[in-house]
Amino acid sequence: ALFADGTVGWIQCHARVVRNAKGHPISVLGIDWDATDEELAKQEIARQSADLREAQERFQRAVSGTQDALFEFNLRTGETWYSPRFREMLGYAATDRDADGQIETFIHPDDGTIVGKAMGDHLTFGLPYDVEYRLRKCDGEWLWVRSRASAERDTEDRPLWLAGSIR
Repeated sequence: ALFADGTVGWIQCHARVVRNAKGHPISVLGIDWDATDEELAKQEIARQSADLREAQERFQRAVSGTQDALFEFNLRTGETWYSPRFREMLGYAATDRDADGQIETFIHPDDGTIVGKAMGDHLTFGLPYDVEYRLRKCDGEWLWVRSRASAERDTEDRPLWLAGSIR
């Protein structure tokens, strides 16, 4: 619609035909209103949704193109996310739930202290998290890996997430 001030917008209209006793239309009863704000909000949501889809696709392409496994560790809940490459690296099928455990279940018993110290030093003192250790593959063999990560902190400098890569 073209409004009196020269701007273009959207009008929402709902109407009903009023009929006489014989069923012939005699008038239209309706209401309309300026729906420009709602339409613009709908368009913005659609744009943001498309941007999000594009970012997700870009992320998936980047993850698929690297030989590194990526991870995020929620320091508050203990939940861990691994990229599909983590399963591949350890010889698990994409659908194998045995690869869903916490990282500690895969770390060689002799290397747990090294990994724990590296994480503690990073979270407490801000030292780089860059550590080499062994992970148990699905066939029982040990794979030497190098892991690098950094913590995301809240406004009070408390660590929230540890995110990084395993190569």
